Amino acid sequence: ALEEKEGFNPAEFMTEARFLTIYWGWRTVATEVERSLGMYTSGNPLLEYLIEPIARLGSRVIISKLRAYGRKLGYDPDKKIEPLEIKPKLEPIA
Repeated sequence: ALEEKEGFNPAEFMTEARFLTIYWGWRTVATEVERSLGMYTSGNPLLEYLIEPIARLGSRVIISKLRAYGRKLGYDPDKKIEPLEIKPKLEPIA
């Protein structure tokens, strides 16, 4: 049924800035997941030895797949996002 319809193709709208935003956002989430696992798994051997390795592996797989996707598109995943130079115009308060 979906063969004849156009679907959403993320590569069609992807730019380097969009990719870097997605990649660094996921990388931040993965880092926080790995950093905070000990708070939730300590004291319970089942969680510590079963869930923790699965969560660590999952976060690393997501990051590696995103890196490979970015490289396939010709982007450098290690490039830092530079902040925009935006100067807001402030209206005087009457």
